[in-house]
Amino acid sequence: MESYYLIDFENVNSAGLESKKLLTDQDTVIIFFTKNASKIDMSVLSKVDRAKLQFIEVPSGKQSLDMHLSSFVGNLLSEAERRIVVVSKDHDYDSIIKFWKTRLGADIERIDSMSDCNSGSISTRVSIISSPYKLEQSKVLNEIGYTDVEIKYVEKLIGKHLNEKNGKQQIYRSIVSKYGQEQGLKLYRDVKKIFC
Repeated sequence: MESYYLIDFENVNSAGLESKKLLTDQDTVIIFFTKNASKIDMSVLSKVDRAKLQFIEVPSGKQSLDMHLSSFVGNLLSEAERRIVVVSKDHDYDSIIKFWKTRLGADIERIDSMSDCNSGSISTRVSIISSPYKLEQSKVLNEIGYTDVEIKYVEKLIGKHLNEKNGKQQIYRSIVSKYGQEQGLKLYRDVKKIFC
């Protein structure tokens, strides 16, 4: 799956680009900056290596970069399934990220620096939605008798919550809330056996 790293350069500067993670040709690093941005350290850029590198200059102004980067997130999500990582220490992005996770089950998150890619928060995360086993797992649910709508709902929940700290509990609550105690509990038990 393609990964896009959207860099809030005003916020993280060259230090935020430092990474030990090996980027691949499936990765795209997009650096958002204004004319007021500090100089970029070329030795840091040289480490981007195989990834595609883009620069987007946005107008200066209060929250201008944040708004442009946020609108770019929406554009990326409308085009295809991909992983998006916002690199910024600015927690204001968190509500936008939560919105897209809730609305679309998007694979999106914010990290403070590219060096956080090695902490396991990104590089070891597995998305069930992009798993090669998704079709097999969905097929099993279909054979049990669940509808496409129920299966898509479950897939979205799993992609959104499975790797979270209390992810299974959140999946359970969401299913029971939507389908009621009896039907929801049966669906959750089947989902747990197949996906979890």
